[in-house]
Amino acid sequence: MEDLKEIKDFFYKYNVKISKVKIFFVIALSILSVVINICLPLITQKIVDDGLIRKVYSVVVFWCLIFTLFFVIQIIIDYLREKIRIDIYLKVKKNILTNTLQHLWRINYSYYYSKKNAEILYNLNYDAETVSSLFDNEILFGFTQLFNIIGGFIGLALINWKMMLCITLLFPIKIIIAKKFSNRNKIYTENFMKSSENKAQFEEDSLDGIKELKIYGLYNRFSQEYQKILNKSFEYEKVLHILPQQNVGIDNILAQLCIVLIYLCGAKYIIDNVMTVGSVVAFTTYSSYVLGPISTILNIQCKISGIEPAINQLNDIYNTEIEQDSIGDNIILDNYEGLELKNVCFSYNNQKSILNNFTAKIEPDSITVIVGENGVGKTTLINILLRLINNGSGIISLEGNDISDIPIKKYRENFAYVGQDAFLFCDTLRNNITLFKKIPEHIILDICKECGLKDLIDEISLDYFVGNRGTMLSGGQRQKIVLARAIASNRKYIIFDEPTSNMDDESRKMYCDLMKKYKKSRTIIIITHDSEVVKIADRVVSM
Repeated sequence: MEDLKEIKDFFYKYNVKISKVKIFFVIALSILSVVINICLPLITQKIVDDGLIRKVYSVVVFWCLIFTLFFVIQIIIDYLREKIRIDIYLKVKKNILTNTLQHLWRINYSYYYSKKNAEILYNLNYDAETVSSLFDNEILFGFTQLFNIIGGFIGLALINWKMMLCITLLFPIKIIIAKKFSNRNKIYTENFMKSSENKAQFEEDSLDGIKELKIYGLYNRFSQEYQKILNKSFEYEKVLHILPQQNVGIDNILAQLCIVLIYLCGAKYIIDNVMTVGSVVAFTTYSSYVLGPISTILNIQCKISGIEPAINQLNDIYNTEIEQDSIGDNIILDNYEGLELKNVCFSYNNQKSILNNFTAKIEPDSITVIVGENGVGKTTLINILLRLINNGSGIISLEGNDISDIPIKKYRENFAYVGQDAFLFCDTLRNNITLFKKIPEHIILDICKECGLKDLIDEISLDYFVGNRGTMLSGGQRQKIVLARAIASNRKYIIFDEPTSNMDDESRKMYCDLMKKYKKSRTIIIITHDSEVVKIADRVVSM
């Protein structure tokens, strides 16, 4: 019950919507299905006793038609119930994925320093699947098996209460065995989850470091380590595959013992004219209603308790601080005072300072080049300027306004960014330049021509899909597309991080000429080691 309360609180807190009407219909249809299940053995009894034993063909036909009608109705009910259940399951999963991913987009940028994207997404999809499993067939319909058991006991008692007591003796044995398998399954499932996570992390790490793996010949070392990880993972997986077979085997043994017991007792009662053949057949069916669902019902608690770790992981994401925004909607950013930093300090986790009393003035409509050795905080400075991380102390003002007073969305609308690693979305070249905004075709083509993309456009067109992260293009082409994106965004400030790192001499000259042209209408900030780029600067800031 505590697990169910935690799940309910999670759904309520994070607005995971569940249709109560659909849940009601699932339960109602399940109960109706159980009622029909209870009726079917009684109809079978009529077919055997009143039809087959008495050799009355018309009675057999009549009750067979009734049996068929009930069976068809049950098939329709089960289909409708499953259709509604699947809809509930998928909507809950969709809701969790949507809400969580949207929250991840708003989490502080520093969250991603210690986590790999593949790990985050793997856990997200696994957790969404696990929490949604609350509405899978086994759990949602498992509760309705209680009605089957109750109905089965009622049917057994109506036919022969003494034989019912004999069957009841098998009940605790079945519970003990099912509980044992459920506990073992839970333990091995948890171990398998941990080993699968280790396996995924190792695989990702080996591919992320594929260049180093090849250069330093680490094949054997990685192969041996991978074999160890796989052996442990497959050992748990093997047990998880074997456990159900063991459970089914023992279930079948108990079921056959039950049938033998029913036949032995039933034969005695038939000879003594206490029971009919049809009632023995019906009794056999009802006994399966009593003993069959026990494993399913006991496994529900195991599955529900397995949802708790997934909810805890999702809660960790939701409890991670999101970007803190400001309310200053009335702030005006048209004062043309530029960007100013005064005594800005920053350190990661209160360790060694990356920035220490950094001061700089970025004049509007100019080119400011920032230079410095590796490790002095140039990338950190960019992240602070883009408000991806907050400066520890000091003042940063944009157009005379403290940036902490400006809403993040409004603030970032002033900035375009061209990084050293030119990232492209897995979409068309056009959408990577326009970022899904409507921009007239001739303007896009003019910008592409300025950025040295005319030959590429003529060859592949603007509607060419660039592949994952732009892998269908060269590094230099990606850099030019990101440059075109920054210009097409028409934002007042453009920040460049080593923009010429993948450019040849001709492209570098084109880039420098372009920056000199656009400084008349944009404020350009460039971090670079390139001496040719430094030459076009109106001001050079050393860090």
